[in-house]
Amino acid sequence: NYAINLDGGGSCHLQRGKVIYASSVRANPTWLLIYNKKEDVTMAKPRICLDAGHGGKDSGATHNKLYEKDINLEVINLMEWLLRHYVDICSIRTDDTTIELTSRPEIANRAKVDYYFSVHCNSAVNTAAKGWEIYIVGKGGKAEQLANRVRNRVLEAAIPGLADRGIKVKNLCVLRETDAPAVLVENAFISNFDDRKNILTNSSVLQTLAYCYAQAILDILN
Repeated sequence: NYAINLDGGGSCHLQRGKVIYASSVRANPTWLLIYNKKEDVTMAKPRICLDAGHGGKDSGATHNKLYEKDINLEVINLMEWLLRHYVDICSIRTDDTTIELTSRPEIANRAKVDYYFSVHCNSAVNTAAKGWEIYIVGKGGKAEQLANRVRNRVLEAAIPGLADRGIKVKNLCVLRETDAPAVLVENAFISNFDDRKNILTNSSVLQTLAYCYAQAILDILN
């Protein structure tokens, strides 16, 4: 920072910080303070991989004309819209495209993402099975921390009819092969009547889930 003394007597003194460039200094209240404008420093944004499970010829779980791949993409697209100003996004797919399972972690690894977030819907032979759950490949790391944030956000949202099945460990390809901490959520069971009606075909609920997921990512990134 600089200050210039304009004393009205035909002389002036230049001061930079505590150093005054003059042979003498007279007390004078007419100092003009000048600030150097700092150059804008662009900080690199965190990079997040958003993975809409399945797609294209791989429809995932189905019931009549309800396809898992479409629900996954709807949630991921909402997340991308919510996160777009805060993070750099690496999307595995943004439309109904076939992406091989093994290619998904490869895409994320090439992009050097900070976190990997995959969205799915569940299904079971037992149609009574219902609820929402999170998968990680192992406990004790950043993936578990993100999973906890996600679970807390969804529980806080108190979505009617959404049963909490907790955080589980499973050796899934996208969780195991991705270099970054990776989390996979199962929105609900497409094979369960209540989950289909209350969760998977309810746009308002899907929007709430997308918001919870996006907010959990921002939470973990501070």
